Amino acid sequence: MEHEALFDHFPPTAQAAWKKQIIKEIKAATDAEKEAFFDRKLRWRTPEGVVVEPFYTPESAALFPAVPLREKAGWRGREEITVQTAEAANRLAGEALAGGIEDVSFDLRRNLPVQPEPLLAGLSPGGPVRLLLDGTSLNAGLQLADNGAGGVVAVDWLSRPGAPEAAHYDGLAGLVRGGKALPGKRPLVIGGGSFQDAGAAATQELAFTLAAFVDCVDQLTDRGLDAGTVFANTELSLAADTNFFFQVAKFRALRVLAGQVGAAYGVQGATVEVHGRTARWNKFRQDAYNNMLRATLEGMAAVLGGCDTLTVEPYNARFAEPDALSRRVARNVHAILREESYLAKVADPAAGAYYLENTTYALAGRAWELFQAVEGQGGYWAAQRNGFIRRETEQVRAQREAALRSGEGVLVGINKYLPQGGANLPEALFEPLPEGY
Repeated sequence: MEHEALFDHFPPTAQAAWKKQIIKEIKAATDAEKEAFFDRKLRWRTPEGVVVEPFYTPESAALFPAVPLREKAGWRGREEITVQTAEAANRLAGEALAGGIEDVSFDLRRNLPVQPEPLLAGLSPGGPVRLLLDGTSLNAGLQLADNGAGGVVAVDWLSRPGAPEAAHYDGLAGLVRGGKALPGKRPLVIGGGSFQDAGAAATQELAFTLAAFVDCVDQLTDRGLDAGTVFANTELSLAADTNFFFQVAKFRALRVLAGQVGAAYGVQGATVEVHGRTARWNKFRQDAYNNMLRATLEGMAAVLGGCDTLTVEPYNARFAEPDALSRRVARNVHAILREESYLAKVADPAAGAYYLENTTYALAGRAWELFQAVEGQGGYWAAQRNGFIRRETEQVRAQREAALRSGEGVLVGINKYLPQGGANLPEALFEPLPEGY
């Protein structure tokens, strides 16, 4: 029995025809008023300068090349453990791994020196553990690598009190040269999430992260490493908040931008490891259980955007020491997304969605323009020293704060749907931009 191709009886409708019909249905006296209503009420203008249309069609996606597909499905769940004592951190790592986490990152940025033996007791150095240092602790990192922690030492490059000096780049070159490009344990980490937490737009987070990475590529290739080796040993980290579709598109845009940078250095098919974490700025003490819901949505956005590793921070991490419950709930976000929602079964599930393809390239295009503006000033550290990066971030931060304080932007339990006896909007909404940013 032959099946009739039903949709062949309906000619395709152009995007302009859809818009014409929508405008026709708007209740207004004149065509000019209808056009104005369409533009004012049905379009959304974002802090990134992107205009979001009320609908998208295949024509929308056809304007851009396909986003490079992520070939593998799934992600590695990572738990970040701030090291207070080696023994306590080791115990928390064991609990995390037993609870389904694949990677543990010991945060040593504020607690050096530390002896690796009690910290790594019972844990395989070549396995699911890394040691994260700040951008000025290169000598300590090299010593740890020499003392048997090879393959697990990583440097958060922007976590520093000022611009790097030649000796810092020399130490980084040694660390990258000894790197093994293991999943989840790349020695060079560019942590762009702090821009997001300070109020930056998605395009700013992308552009400034990319500029800091390019500075490292230039410096390390000057020290004898080839660009492909630098790419293979780098992790670019972004934060996801609850602006769901824009966060999905942002992570996808990072792959587009990394590919453009790789092409400029002659690295074909250049890939970096992409890490996502849940945002910090929108996690408040008031009505704190809402933070669990936010973190679930944020983790899902990062996964759909194609992150390789994901950190879901405990719901109380911004304002308290995480306890056993908050750590367990954070771990279970991974488990539910993976085991109950089956998101680890599909590679690049967002591919082909007209809205997401369009938004991905809109963000990538604007981020690339801003990245070029940073490069035109002499690169990341020159733009950081002259205040450009901070000024740009603070301008958008002021816009976002004003929207939240006016009620145009919503934080559930904070400025709308407050709990009984709750106070409206704390004085500080966003995190301060760290000194090295």
